[in-house]
Amino acid sequence: MPAESLLRFGRPTDGIVAAVGEAGIHLLEMDSHGRGRVESLVYGETVARVHHRIRVPLLVVPTGEDTPRPDPA
Repeated sequence: MPAESLLRFGRPTDGIVAAVGEAGIHLLEMDSHGRGRVESLVYGETVARVHHRIRVPLLVVPTGEDTPRPDPA
């Protein structure tokens, strides 16, 4: 499946929502850092904010410290 990346500057939520509309994106993938509830309140919830403003499916991929990573060797 072909994929592309976009680079934006400014407020993350606004840039992501604008890119989804402008680029005709059909599926959006976002990483989630797996923070707890307290940290989410302090740092904000970009994924949640984006989810409520787009009309395409959203795939959230956990990337916390507990996420298995491939061996770089």
